[in-house]
Amino acid sequence: MRGFYRDSTTPTGWNNTVYPKVAMPHVLYELQGEQALNHETHQLELVKPGKLTPSEYNAFAADLTNYMAYMAEPGKQSRKHMGLWVLLFLGVLLVLAKKIKAEYWKDIK
Repeated sequence: MRGFYRDSTTPTGWNNTVYPKVAMPHVLYELQGEQALNHETHQLELVKPGKLTPSEYNAFAADLTNYMAYMAEPGKQSRKHMGLWVLLFLGVLLVLAKKIKAEYWKDIK
C-alpha cells in the first residue's frame, strides 16, 4: 500500500516496489499522493502530496492492514485463547500419565 509509484510504461500507470509490474492501480493515490521512483537511489520520492501527510498515510495504511487481517480471520483471538487452555490441560494430563506409568512400572525394575 505504500510502495506504489507512477510509471508510464505500465498499462495502469502505476507500479509497485514490492510486486513489480502488478496489474493493479493505486486506489489510494488521492490520500497518499503521487510518488516517483528514483532509479539512482531506488527510493520513492513524494512528487505530488495527497490529502494526508506521509505520517498520517502510514498510520492509515497500518490501520487498514490490521482491519483486513482481522476480517480475514475474526476467530483468531478466541482460537489462541482456547489453545492456551488446551495446552494447559494437556500438560496436566501429561503429568498424570507419567505418574500412573511410574506407579505401574515400579515393581518391574
